[in-house]
Amino acid sequence: MRILMIGNSFTFYHDIPRQIAAITGAEVHSVTRGGAAFSDSLKPEDELHDRVNAALQNGPWDYVVLQEQSSRPVLEKEIYLECAAIMCRKVRQVGAVPVIYGTWAYREGSEKLQKTGLTYEEMAQGLRASHMQAAKDNDALFADVGSVFTALRDIVPVYEDDDFHPAPAGAVASAFTLAKTMLG
Repeated sequence: MRILMIGNSFTFYHDIPRQIAAITGAEVHSVTRGGAAFSDSLKPEDELHDRVNAALQNGPWDYVVLQEQSSRPVLEKEIYLECAAIMCRKVRQVGAVPVIYGTWAYREGSEKLQKTGLTYEEMAQGLRASHMQAAKDNDALFADVGSVFTALRDIVPVYEDDDFHPAPAGAVASAFTLAKTMLG
C-alpha cells in the first residue's frame, strides 16, 4: 500500500507519516509546509502547487490524505469546501482514494481559540461538520481525528504547549485514526 499525505504541521508534527507507515506497513510520503492551506496547493505561483502536483504524479497511490489549514474549515467553510472538491478530484484523477483528515479544535481556554471568536464546542463541531461534508460531497473517506482529540483531551496530553499542535500522544492518536480509516 502507498499513501501520500498533503498538509501542514498538523501532518508533520512528531512524524505522523512515519507512525502511519509503522502501523500499516505502507510506504508513506508527504508534502507539507507549515500553515499550508489547500488553496496554496492550487495556486500555480506557489511552490507548493508544483510539489503537490509532482507528488500526485509520482504514484500510484492507494490513498491520499488531505489536511487543510486548521481553522479554515470552520471560519471559511465555503472556500474550504470548494478547495477540498478540487483536491479530491485531483486525487481521483491519479486513481487514489481521497481521505479527509478531520482535525481538532484548539485547546479549550487558549488564546489561540479565543482569537477565532469561537468556543471549544463551536470549533470542534464546526470542524467536524465541515470535514464530514467535504468527505460526503466528494465520496472521500473521513478520518475523524478531531473527535478522538475531544474524547482524549482530559485523559492524555494531546496538545503541545502552544495549544494547537499535536503533542506526542496527539500524534499517535492521529496516526492510529488515519490508519484505521484507511484499513477499515
